[in-house]
Amino acid sequence: SSRVGPSSSDSSSRVGPSSSSSSASLPSVRPEQIFVFIHQVLVSAYTGWYPSSAIGLFVRCASLADKLRMEEVAYEFMAQAFIAYEEYLEDPQGKPREISLIIGALESFRGFSDGNWNTLVQRASQHAAKLRRKEDKATVIADCAHLYWPSALLAAPNCQESRRNDKKLLKCLQRALKAANECINDQVEKFVMILNKYLFFFERRCPTIGVKYLQGLICLIEDHLKQLDDDQNGKRVRAYYANTIKYIKSKQLIESGSPCNELEVDRLSAPLKMSRSSSH
Repeated sequence: SSRVGPSSSDSSSRVGPSSSSSSASLPSVRPEQIFVFIHQVLVSAYTGWYPSSAIGLFVRCASLADKLRMEEVAYEFMAQAFIAYEEYLEDPQGKPREISLIIGALESFRGFSDGNWNTLVQRASQHAAKLRRKEDKATVIADCAHLYWPSALLAAPNCQESRRNDKKLLKCLQRALKAANECINDQVEKFVMILNKYLFFFERRCPTIGVKYLQGLICLIEDHLKQLDDDQNGKRVRAYYANTIKYIKSKQLIESGSPCNELEVDRLSAPLKMSRSSSH
């Protein structure tokens, strides 16, 4: 009668549930409930105050929902990412970065229906076209081209064909080239970047990307290279272009069936030349 605690056999006075009943007492939480909770937190605590962080988190959640085949949830998170971008992101330097993040995520989604997919892609393309700096506009619009010709490594086989639109892809690249042509800084570098985009889709045999576009762009770059200064930036751009031409030539040597064999680059040597002012 003088014992302070319960005996080992006295189960009625034990503190806490037994191991056998603990698992049964835990409430089951469905993935939808978790996403709802995250959505509420992001909308109430992040969107208006930390829009850049909110966009990144919305996109990550959308990507996870897409992997779980929860299209409605993924679409809602992407819609919120656009709301944060449109209504709360005021930093002009942050807009190119965040819309690029959204475009990159869209390229990897596999579970959207054609209707939802087209709505999101159109929205992203519109924002890319509204960027203020021509340099940013050229880069981001060129990135949008990938949305109209999904990679076999990213897109599911059943959505590759339905999402492919070679005419809109070409229009993206032409708009990017127009923006690059209006650039004050980094004009030639943007030309080379767009050349690489053309080359990417040309090798994947996109019907609207023909030889004439690549040859014309190569000639344009060759002409502008002569006007580049021989400072560090000029050398970097020349090296960028030289590596692109080197890649084309290597494809011609190694792969007999490569589309690159249709391009005429044997006589090109401009990337290695210095300007006249530096030769004296």
